[in-house]
Amino acid sequence: MAEWKKLPDEPIDPDFAAIRSLFLDGTINKMYKLIDYSPSKIIKLLKTTYPLYHDKLKEPWKFGMQHILKLAYAIRVDPQVIIDVIQRESEKNTREEYQNFLDKAKKKK
Repeated sequence: MAEWKKLPDEPIDPDFAAIRSLFLDGTINKMYKLIDYSPSKIIKLLKTTYPLYHDKLKEPWKFGMQHILKLAYAIRVDPQVIIDVIQRESEKNTREEYQNFLDKAKKKK
């Protein structure tokens, strides 16, 4: 796991500290569970809109790396913690998309 070389000097925001705890104790095992925890603050952090944020929580493989890094930095966790949640949740979708790719490649032959 990578560690942030330089974290902010100010104390972690209490809302972000709570979210950090939820990730680290496994409560956040699906990204959609974040919907109940300071969504307005996370939306401002990620510079997105509520509808886009909501869509990404439902389909977390749509989160960009910059969003993952910003959230990880704000809650002061290794980005891999968030990536692991997204990967577990996205496995079925990834497998299906890859199978579709293979099926289309076979049809072209």
